[in-house]
Amino acid sequence: MTSQTPQPAEPRSYAGIISDRISGWLYGLPGETCDFTIQNIRIPIPAEHFAQSTTTTTTTGSSSDKSTIELAAILYQPLIRSKEGKGQPPLGTVLVRSPYGLDYPLAVGHARVYAARGYQVLLSACRGTAGSSGADFTPALDDVADGSATALWMRRQAWYTGRWAMLGGSYLAWAQWATASAALRELKALCILVGPHDWAAYTFGTGAMNPDMVSWVGAMAALERGAAWLPPPFHMSWHRDRMARDLRADGGGSLMQGMQQYIGSELPAWFRAFVTGEMDLPVCTEVLGMVEGVAVLIVAGWADTFLDQSMTQYRELSRRGQTVGLTIGPWGHMSSQGGQSRVELLQWLDRYLAPEDAEVKAKLEPRKAPVRIFDMGRKEWLEMEAWDDSNATSEQWFLEAQGKLTQSVATPEAQSTESSFEFDPRDPTPTIGASTLNYQAGKLDDDSSLAARKDVLSFTTEPLEQDVRVQGAPVVSLFHITSHPYADLSVRVSNVEANGVSHNISEGYRRLNELGQGLDAGTEARPIELVLSTCVHTFRTGTRIRVIVAGGSHSKYVRNTGSGEDMMHGTEVRSVTHTVRHGGSAASSLMLPVVA
Repeated sequence: MTSQTPQPAEPRSYAGIISDRISGWLYGLPGETCDFTIQNIRIPIPAEHFAQSTTTTTTTGSSSDKSTIELAAILYQPLIRSKEGKGQPPLGTVLVRSPYGLDYPLAVGHARVYAARGYQVLLSACRGTAGSSGADFTPALDDVADGSATALWMRRQAWYTGRWAMLGGSYLAWAQWATASAALRELKALCILVGPHDWAAYTFGTGAMNPDMVSWVGAMAALERGAAWLPPPFHMSWHRDRMARDLRADGGGSLMQGMQQYIGSELPAWFRAFVTGEMDLPVCTEVLGMVEGVAVLIVAGWADTFLDQSMTQYRELSRRGQTVGLTIGPWGHMSSQGGQSRVELLQWLDRYLAPEDAEVKAKLEPRKAPVRIFDMGRKEWLEMEAWDDSNATSEQWFLEAQGKLTQSVATPEAQSTESSFEFDPRDPTPTIGASTLNYQAGKLDDDSSLAARKDVLSFTTEPLEQDVRVQGAPVVSLFHITSHPYADLSVRVSNVEANGVSHNISEGYRRLNELGQGLDAGTEARPIELVLSTCVHTFRTGTRIRVIVAGGSHSKYVRNTGSGEDMMHGTEVRSVTHTVRHGGSAASSLMLPVVA
C-alpha cells in the first residue's frame, strides 16, 4: 500500500472503545468527549530529506525508483460534534514518532486516549520499524531528517489543523527534540517525558560506560528477531542480571565480546561505531535555545536514569525565559510515564495547543505552579514558581574514621587517619537500587546490604535531632589515593530509617583514569570533587544520613578492569586499593544544599 492509495478510515471497534475507556480511567483522565476514526497511511520521505541523514546504508524503500522511503503511520481523527450536532474540527494535531511499533500498548497511551478527547494524532513509526521502508533502524541517526520531513508533509495535508504539538517519553521524547531542531513552524507545545537530548553524554559522560544502551539494543534486536515476548522495558528488566554477567566477561573476554554475547547476534554497525568512538550520535542541545514560543512540559522522576538531562533541559529553557513546566515525582523511568503524567500532559495540550475559544479551556483548572516537585522524605508535593537552589545553605559533614559522619572534624591534624577497601573487577561491587532503564528501576530499594560489603566504605551520622531538607546537588570531596591510576569512584547518599533500612537518595560516578584524576601509589592525597545527582529530600528527625564510597557499580556502569587497556577490547583485570583520608588538612566531606 503506497502513500498515493491510502486505506480508508475505520471506526473504533467495540473492544477498542472498552479498552480505551478503561485505560483513560486508569490514567485518571477526564471522560472521553468524542469518538474517533483510525486510518493506516504511509508518509513519503523524499530523497532530499533522507539524504541529510547520517546513515550511509542503502535504502530499500517500496518505491520502484527508490527516490523516497515511506514511514508507516496511523492517523487518529476525532469525530467532534457541537451541541447542535454539527461537525467540529479537532482541537489540534499531535505528532508522535516511535520505534516501538504502532499497536497496543503504545497506541493507547500515546494516541487513542487523546483522540478520544478531541486531539488529532499522527502516530508515525521510525525508519526501518513497524513496516516502514528504509534501512534497518539506526537510533537517533535519522530522526532529525525524518522528523522534519514528517512535520512538513503533515502540514501540507487537508486534515491538518494549523497548530501542532508533540508528546512521548524516553526515545519518543528524544524524537521530539530531534524533530523540533529542524521543524518549528506552527509548533505550539512539546511534552517531554523522561527523555534525553544527548546520547553520548548519557552513555559516556562519567568516563565509564553506562550500558543501558546495550540493554536497549539487545531488547530491540530480540524484538526484530521475533524472539522477545515482552515489550523492551520488561525485556531489559528480565535480562538485567544476565547482562551484568555477560559484560563482566568472566571467561576472559573483552567488553566488546561480552556485549555481543548479550545481544545474541552481531553488534549493529551503528552501535559498534558509536561505542568505539568512530561515529557520533546527533546532539540536540542547541534546540533548547531554538524553541522560542513553544511551551515545553518536562516530566522526570527522582529515580529516572535521564534525570540529569531533564534538569539541564529545564534550566536552559528557564534561563532563556521560555514557557516551561517541570514535574519531578517519586518515579523511575517507566512509572514517570504513568497516570499522573498523562493527566498533566493532557492539561498541557488543552492549555497551549487547543484554540483560545475551545470549550476545554473554560473547564481547565490552572496549573498550581510551573514547577511541581515531590519531597521524597516528607512524601509530599511542593509547588514552586521556578526551580531555584541558589538560596540553599551549604551544610558540611565530614567523613571520619570508624564509619562516622559528623558536622565537625573529629580527627585532629596530628592524628589524620585513613580507611581503605579493595575493588576486584572479577567480583565488582554490584548495583543496588540505582536508576536504570529497566522496568523495575525507581523502587526505593533497600541498599543496606551495599553498606555492609567489604569493598565499600560507609559513613553514617547519629540520629538527626531535627529535619534536614536538601534541595539541589550534594557534593562529595574526597582526599583519595588509589594503588594505581586505573580506577572508578562511585558515591551515593542514602537515608537510613530508624529501623536500619536505607534507601539511596543521590548518587554520582566518575572514571578517574579517563578524566585525568588517577593517582599513583604513594602520591599525597588530593581532593576529588564529585557532584551527585539533584534531589529534594527531607531527612526526618530520628533518621540518619549515610555516604557510601565504592570503586564501582556494576552494571549501572561497566566495571573498570584496572588494567588501563582499551575499554572495549582489553581483557586483563587488576584489583585496585582505594584509600580515603580523614581529619586535619585532608578532611573528606559531604556538602549538602540545605534549605529552610
